[in-house]
Amino acid sequence: MSNIGKQGIKLQEYINKPGGLKISISTYNLDSGLDLSEQLYQKFGVASQGTQLNRIILEYANKQKTLYYPDIFQIQVHQGILEIVLNSQEKAWHKYWGTFRANLANAIQGLIEGYTYTLKIKGVGYRAVIEKDKLVLNLGFSHPVQVQIPKDLQVQVLGNAGTEIKITGDNKEKASQWTHAVRLIKPSTKDHYKGAGLYL
Repeated sequence: MSNIGKQGIKLQEYINKPGGLKISISTYNLDSGLDLSEQLYQKFGVASQGTQLNRIILEYANKQKTLYYPDIFQIQVHQGILEIVLNSQEKAWHKYWGTFRANLANAIQGLIEGYTYTLKIKGVGYRAVIEKDKLVLNLGFSHPVQVQIPKDLQVQVLGNAGTEIKITGDNKEKASQWTHAVRLIKPSTKDHYKGAGLYL
């Protein structure tokens, strides 16, 4: 049994705020052109006969996020605590229980608070600027490196020297992956005091 899956998600402080968190759950109609068990397998890596798909819609401060999940999970909110109950004895779903709980908690935190990562730049003449929808990096190469900024991320270059990059997004995985992809353009050595490049 998943210990993570059994843990409740505290929502009270977000529900009570003006324009606070709202949660709605409904049945989601799958693509009728594909076998149901095949679609479940494609989405979750687990297939169960007779399983339907639900969706949970999270709304907060004019923002919205939707997650899909099989109906063997029952979501209930009681006294400001969201709990996920698993109605299956299949081992595969027990393994996914904790993953689903983590994904839902990350989605709630991302919607309300966002995820922020900061890259710092070290090196003589090294700096970053934003030009329209691109992050432009001067990192000692023969030419500046241009990186497209995804529409669902907010990127800022801080300070007059342009040596600090702030990345914010409501999707933890996307924000983290993009941050690390940028860092890999010229990662610094382990010694942040001597090594030139980008570091977290």
